[in-house]
Amino acid sequence: MSTENPRKETLYKELLTSEKWDVPNAPPPRLRYAIFSSKRTGSELLCARLRLEGIGIPLEYFNTDAIARRLGCVDSADETDVPTYIRRLEAVRTTPNGVFGVKIQPQHLDRLNSGDSNAAGAFLRLFDKIVLLRRRDLLLQAISMARSELTGQWHVLPGDDVRRVAVDDARLFRSIDTALERIERGDRIMARAESSLDPGRIRATYYEDMIMPGGLEPLIDWIAAGVERRPVDSEATPDFALPEMGNRQESEEIRSRYLAARPGGRNATGRR
Repeated sequence: MSTENPRKETLYKELLTSEKWDVPNAPPPRLRYAIFSSKRTGSELLCARLRLEGIGIPLEYFNTDAIARRLGCVDSADETDVPTYIRRLEAVRTTPNGVFGVKIQPQHLDRLNSGDSNAAGAFLRLFDKIVLLRRRDLLLQAISMARSELTGQWHVLPGDDVRRVAVDDARLFRSIDTALERIERGDRIMARAESSLDPGRIRATYYEDMIMPGGLEPLIDWIAAGVERRPVDSEATPDFALPEMGNRQESEEIRSRYLAARPGGRNATGRR
């Protein structure tokens, strides 16, 4: 089974980290925001919409060294100078309306701050607005994470087939158990960070609400309040710039088999 990214997903990632998304003569940021999310919570769909509407260029800037290297922020020991990196990012990734956005996940935050919750809170306070994005159904979230890791397909884009999991259930269920542990650990990191922040700069939501018809708009409106929207129209936004929903039927089938195989065992179906 190949774990390489599908063709359009590969192109999607290459475009987003390339100079094509840089902003010539970017203004100083007047609004900084962060999409702080667990994995497999629809954060890329939200970020893609924000990018296309010209409300920042949110990306997992702390989960790739491609841009850091391009901006000269990686030293000989392969370490990234984070303060310099952020300054240089703002200089090329702030949209013309003065908006700078990032996407960050709990493990990125933990790694950036060496597990120091005070330092993590200080880092998040760099941002004027923070979207906390979680998922109520933890088991489906873990299944989605396991499927992505086993197939190499993290985002389904128009033109790429949805890959089915091609491993036996024993291996699949171990991957789901591991994913559940990582989600729970990430939730603890998010909760510690949230407790140190001003509630006025936070908007918490769930994947299940966001994917409902019209569910993205309240988040986008909150982030963009008082900001002029300037939709992007360039070669950097091809026809596959918005990810699609994955195979929900396969996930439900896996959930049924997983729960049947674990009577009295792990049954992390979600939050209230």
